[in-house]
Amino acid sequence: LAEIEERLQSLQAAADLDALEHNVAHNFAEYQEAAHILSAMRHQAAGRLSSETTEHMQHLAMKGARFDIVLLPSSPTAHGLEQVQFQVAANKGNPPRPLNKVASGGELARISLALQVVASQYTQVPTLIFDEVDTGIGG
Repeated sequence: LAEIEERLQSLQAAADLDALEHNVAHNFAEYQEAAHILSAMRHQAAGRLSSETTEHMQHLAMKGARFDIVLLPSSPTAHGLEQVQFQVAANKGNPPRPLNKVASGGELARISLALQVVASQYTQVPTLIFDEVDTGIGG
């Protein structure tokens, strides 16, 4: 009887369109609030990660290169209100373009190394061990 009563309540709640619409509006408002907080944190972190990665790239035979993290607005998803895109300008004066479109294997290796070094500063890992870290970098 208890099981049937619980199921009946569940079915009645599912048929209450006003309550369902209210729940949707409430949940969407909570999502928007959380997504805006996430966006603000992403913007702050993107700027810091971009500048620190660019700084490390200067010591990896990429003088004048720049690394940028661009937050592209998108429709609401489980991951927030934007898509994250890594961009790079391999030479001074060039505009940054999507990393996956313009970076060579050697540049990818250097940028990856720079990102890993920067990210390691914000973790509790006491030691980093790289195996064949120079693969694709050359001389």
